[in-house]
Amino acid sequence: MELLWNELGAQRLIYRGTDQAEVEGMLQPPEGKRAAEILDYKAEVSVETCRADEGRLNLDGGITVTVVAAEESGGVFSFTSASAFSHTITAENVDAGMFVDAIPSIASLTVRNTSDERLSLSAIINIDCTVTSSSPIRVLSGVSGIADLEMKSSELKTARRVELSNETIRLSEEIASEGADKVLQYAARISVRDTAFENGGASISGAVTLNALCMSAEGELMQLTRSIPFRENIELNGSADEIYATAELSRVSVRALGTEFSLIAFDADAEFRVYGMRRGSLSMPLDAFSPSINFNCIRENLHLTNSVGGSGMQHSLRENISVPEGLPDIFTAHYASAASVVTSVAFNNGEMTVEGLLITRLIYRSSGGRLYSFTEDVPFSIGMAAPRESSYAKLRTGCTANVTGGGGRTAQIAYSIDATAEFFGETKVSAVVGIAECEAEPTLSGIVIYNAAAGETVFDVAKRFRLPSARVSELNPNIGETLADGDKVLLMV
Repeated sequence: MELLWNELGAQRLIYRGTDQAEVEGMLQPPEGKRAAEILDYKAEVSVETCRADEGRLNLDGGITVTVVAAEESGGVFSFTSASAFSHTITAENVDAGMFVDAIPSIASLTVRNTSDERLSLSAIINIDCTVTSSSPIRVLSGVSGIADLEMKSSELKTARRVELSNETIRLSEEIASEGADKVLQYAARISVRDTAFENGGASISGAVTLNALCMSAEGELMQLTRSIPFRENIELNGSADEIYATAELSRVSVRALGTEFSLIAFDADAEFRVYGMRRGSLSMPLDAFSPSINFNCIRENLHLTNSVGGSGMQHSLRENISVPEGLPDIFTAHYASAASVVTSVAFNNGEMTVEGLLITRLIYRSSGGRLYSFTEDVPFSIGMAAPRESSYAKLRTGCTANVTGGGGRTAQIAYSIDATAEFFGETKVSAVVGIAECEAEPTLSGIVIYNAAAGETVFDVAKRFRLPSARVSELNPNIGETLADGDKVLLMV
C-alpha cells in the first residue's frame, strides 16, 4: 500500500489570546519645571517587533507618555517622555517563522508625583496576539492498492486576506482656533468610513479626529475638537472579490501658528492599507474505510481561519461626570480627554457588541482660580454590523471627549467613539492525515435492519458494517445521503 497525499492551502489559526505587560518608570519634567498638580496625561503604545519562537512570542515596543501639569505659580506646561519595553508571551503550538499580529492598547495608566521633581509612571498594556500559519496542510487523498477504499470529504469555503496596496499619504490642514497661542497636548485618530472600487483602484473616505488642549497668550486653557474629512484614491496591485481598508497615523504634528493668525496647523502621514478577500474552497477528508481491509484513520485537529471583511463605525454618547468629594466645585470646565478600554466583545446574529470603559479626565478651574483635575470611568456599549460567519475581530477603538458644559459638581461631556474591525471566521475540523492497519472486529452477518441516528449518513452506516456505500444505497433506494433519527436501513452483511 502507498498513501497518496494532497497539500491544501488554508490559513491555520495557531494561537489567539490577550496578555498583559507592565511598564513602570520615572518621568523627568523639563529643567526648571516642577509639577505641583498633574492635570492630564495620556499614552500611546506600539509594538515594534513581535517574533515567534518555539512555544513563545517575544515582543519589543515602546510607550510615549505626555503629561500636562501646573506649577505652584499657576503656570501650565507639558512634556513628553518615551520608554521601551520587552515582553514574552507563552504560546502553545507556536513555532519560529509563523506570522504574528499584535495589537497593543493601554489598559490602565497612572502618573503620580514623587518626593523629588520626577513623576512615577505605572502602566498596564493589553496585547492582543494572533498567530497564523500558511504552511500547506498535508492530508490523505487516497491509498494505492485498496480498490474499494471509500473516503468522506467536506467542501470547506475559504477566504484569504491579501494586501492590494500600502501607500502613505501626507494629510495637512489649517484649523481656525481663536486665541490659541500654544498646543499643550493633542490626540489624533484616523477612521476609515468607506472603501469602494473606483476606476480600477480604491476610493477611501473617512475622517481624522483631533482633540487638542491649547493655551492662550494670557495662560487660559481651551479645548479644540475638530473632524477633518478626507477622500483618497489609491492604486491597487491585483484584484479581489471585495476590499476594505485600514489606516494609521504617524509623524503627527499639531502646532499653533501664533495668536495673530488664530490657526492650528495639523500635519500627519497616513498609512493606508487596502486588503482584498479571495474566496475559494477545498475538499477536506473527514473519514475513510475499506470493506476488504481493516484500518484506523489517523487524524489531526485543524483550526482554520478565514478573513470575512472589515468595517468601521462611529458612536456618539453624552454623559455627566461628577466632581469627587474633597475637590472644589467647577467654575469653568476647560478640557476633557478620554481613553477607551474594551472589556468584552461578543458576536450574535450579524452584530458585534463591544463593551468597555471610557477613562475620562477633566481639567477645570475653581472659583478661586486654581486648576484641578479628576478621573471618572464611564461605561459604554456599542454595536456594529459584522458578517454572520464572524468568530473574532482584530479590533481597534478610540475616543474623543469634549466639554459641552459644566458647573457646580457636574460637567457635561460629549464622546465620539470610533471602532475599526477586521473580522475573521473560524472552522474546526478533524482531518484524515494517514491510516494505520488494525485487526478486524467481529461483525453481524445475514439480514440486518439498522435504526439510524439523526445526522448519520449512508457512508457512516456502510463503514459501521464494512459494506460498500453503493450497496447500502442499492438496497435502500428511498433514503437520502443523510438519515433522520429512526430511519430503518436494510443491510445484507
